[in-house]
Amino acid sequence: MKKIILTLLTTTFLFSCGGSTPSSNSDSESSTGTEENASSGKELISKNFDYKIFSDEAEVKKVVEGVIAKAGDNMSKLDKIDIWISRPSKEGSIRRDKPDYATITLTYLNPDDAKKLFEYRYDSDNGGWDKGQAKTVRLVTGNKETFVLANEMYDASALTSDMVAQAVKEAWAKYKNEAKYSDQWVRGIIIKNGQIEVGVRGILSANDLEKTEYYKKKIAKK
Repeated sequence: MKKIILTLLTTTFLFSCGGSTPSSNSDSESSTGTEENASSGKELISKNFDYKIFSDEAEVKKVVEGVIAKAGDNMSKLDKIDIWISRPSKEGSIRRDKPDYATITLTYLNPDDAKKLFEYRYDSDNGGWDKGQAKTVRLVTGNKETFVLANEMYDASALTSDMVAQAVKEAWAKYKNEAKYSDQWVRGIIIKNGQIEVGVRGILSANDLEKTEYYKKKIAKK
């Protein structure tokens, strides 16, 4: 059985070997020292970005380097990094008039309270990071007496932008198919549990239906 940690406002899945299934409700709390310069720093993804932004290796590296810089030493106790592109006009959303937008979610063990997670969110519409907030964990099933949140984090301090850019390059090499698809783009990059997952989305030429294929690559250790 796998452990799963969910947050209420933004969902974080954390899978690891074990015999219990934890879940977390989001108790929004004011952050303490972790919120310094939360809204400052270089713009990672502009409001009017090209949805094929991650076809450009330089853009992949810029975004990943920005996230790593934001996390700092907290990369050693990472829950998840989620970089996502949404296209309401193409994805059957009820808000089909909404322009494309990108979000980045960075979640790690709260350095001020090891019983909680801490999460930052970057939104291309706003062009910056929010102030972040603590996430309270609730264990749904499993041994509550022995559960330690810190044990579920992953040391991703070895992660580099080159690693992620290479994973995206390999995903393109595997799934890019101009005969099969009328359009393709990298929809998402997820980093969790020592693995980089790249989602390549496309519009099938045969019927205009959408299809996403996933490429996974382990993070090399130091």
